[in-house]
Amino acid sequence: MLSWRLSNTLDSGFCVDCLEQALQAYGTPEIFNTNQGYQFTSETFTGVLLQRGIAISMDDWITSLWNGFGAASNMKTCI
Repeated sequence: MLSWRLSNTLDSGFCVDCLEQALQAYGTPEIFNTNQGYQFTSETFTGVLLQRGIAISMDDWITSLWNGFGAASNMKTCI
């Protein structure tokens, strides 16, 4: 994780701001991997990656469900 933001909306703008901050701070990667959330599949977000020549790799939709389940499970065991 190179940069992060917290939002309670599905607006992709906050993700684009975070992406641009990470690209500025750490440079341009060859490949960018994310899940298929609305914020990450938007033309605004993917456009930033494509304009910089970054290949896009997206996990399938079930991965985000497993990630959420794992985080919830870890949280329960840590309490």
